[in-house]
Amino acid sequence: MQYTLFAILAPLGAVMLFTVTLFVWRYRGIASVPSFLWLVGTSLGWLILNTLELLASTEAGTVALAKVTYIFITIAPLAWLAFALEYTGKSRWLTLRRFLPLCIIPGLTFLLAVTNELHGLIWQSYELRWVEGFLTMRVIRYGPGFWVFGVSAYIMVFIGALLVAREGIKSFKVYRWQSLSLLLGSIMPIVPNAIYILRLIPGLTKDYSPLSFAFGGILYAIGLLRFQLFDLKPIARDQLIDSMNDAMMVLDSQSRIVDLNPAAVALLRRPADEVVGKRPTEVRPSWEPIVSEFRDAASAQAEIITGDETSPRWYELRISPLSDRRGRYTGRLVVLHDITQRKQAEAERERLIADLDSYAHTVAHDLKNPLSLIAGYANLLQEDIEVMPPEEVQEALDVILRTAFKMTDIVNALLVLASTRRLDEVEVEPLDMAAILLDVQERLAHAIAESQAMLVMPGEWPLALGVGLWVEEVWVNYISNAIKYGGTPPRVELGAELQESGMVRFWVRDNGHGVDPKMRDLLFVEFTRLDTRRTEGHGLGLSIVKRIVEKLGGEVGVDSVAGQGSLFYFTLPAAPPDTAAPQPDRAIIAPAG
Repeated sequence: MQYTLFAILAPLGAVMLFTVTLFVWRYRGIASVPSFLWLVGTSLGWLILNTLELLASTEAGTVALAKVTYIFITIAPLAWLAFALEYTGKSRWLTLRRFLPLCIIPGLTFLLAVTNELHGLIWQSYELRWVEGFLTMRVIRYGPGFWVFGVSAYIMVFIGALLVAREGIKSFKVYRWQSLSLLLGSIMPIVPNAIYILRLIPGLTKDYSPLSFAFGGILYAIGLLRFQLFDLKPIARDQLIDSMNDAMMVLDSQSRIVDLNPAAVALLRRPADEVVGKRPTEVRPSWEPIVSEFRDAASAQAEIITGDETSPRWYELRISPLSDRRGRYTGRLVVLHDITQRKQAEAERERLIADLDSYAHTVAHDLKNPLSLIAGYANLLQEDIEVMPPEEVQEALDVILRTAFKMTDIVNALLVLASTRRLDEVEVEPLDMAAILLDVQERLAHAIAESQAMLVMPGEWPLALGVGLWVEEVWVNYISNAIKYGGTPPRVELGAELQESGMVRFWVRDNGHGVDPKMRDLLFVEFTRLDTRRTEGHGLGLSIVKRIVEKLGGEVGVDSVAGQGSLFYFTLPAAPPDTAAPQPDRAIIAPAG
């Protein structure tokens, strides 16, 4: 009944393969569909010709159909391998240069089958006889050409199977069922083919391989209808999900993780095998507040923060509902897009705006006195230049010119400060602190004279590293505050000492009433003034001091006891021991102690 059963089942198998072909045709725009159509079409052609061979009424017709059938027999393993390569995203192997060599053995095999009478390399011997009313061709002995092709065909089939199996193992569960349906459908013919060729079942004389291919179409149909073979593809997952920088997790209706991509694995800091099946809070307990907020949300979009205060991470959270083919809710898709860099950039932008605002106010404040000085001398020259001695005119012009240059230096220094973000961008040099303080006294000459302040400072200074004009701004702010908030008259003492940490601590001590302990934490905050009744201004001086010193690698602070004055300090990196002291560009007159 072998041949009769085949003749009965063959039309059913052909109908199934033809139905699969029609169904797949609508997906022909997808990359892997053409090779899949070749695979199904090859199986259909093999089955039809094999059936016609069985129905032939002449020996010549039977042999001729057996030879023509080799067109489909030789193409089948090539079509399967091509489909497996495309399905798993390795279509680069389908170029003419790489794939054409694989076609050599199948092409030669077909030519050898057509010309078998000349050499017997495919069938060395065969017999034709009537069985169950059918004229059959039974191969008694295969030739070496057949075995070469058989080995190469099996290799191609198993390579394709391994590719599909590997893709299924590393894919979502739905893709694994897709891959399984493909594997079973394509490997199914291997078993009856091997049984027939190797004569493993005595008395079996009919090759059921083409019929097995046809019934493999049932598994193809399952993959198409049940698992959306061409709607959801592992290659799409590799390219669009596994390669995503965003962390993606699939949660079931019980909020358990059922799948996730490598970015999510990295975020959770646990291997995927330890994560799947658990709730996010079981993996990262610190996420409990976030998970609680969105526990019952089928869809949501929000910004969340993870980590601690020292290393926070910002994410854009998107939750989308997942449904099955019937529209029933099955779970949620959670995507976390890291926006930390954007948030840091926004914070940096806000800080830069605040810096520029502070620097603008500082420039305005620091230029107020020099501009008044220039205006005063210019007004003097305008009114009295005709009666002034030449030496007084020259002195007034020198003051105007020197003050203008000083204003230019102040503006340039603050512009550099405003554009500097990191310590490694600052070009530091050994500081001539005596010369810097002489410039400070010139800038504060009016305030010193008006308040009759006494400045006390050492004759020598430890050598430190910094930017001269920046450090000058620090001293100007510290000393001017000491004059404003000192005693009557103010006594301002300056000093410095080298610390074991490799920093030099500079300080300014006044003889004022001291600082209220409640105010100390606010002193270096913008728009804070010690006593609004005694001074005018924008309250930005000490905040600028803090920014300058921190950019030079130091720190600022204050020590104060009520009724005993205050000591404001700042630190700078000490110069290496072998650093030569800077040479002053003008004579320095040390102030009297």
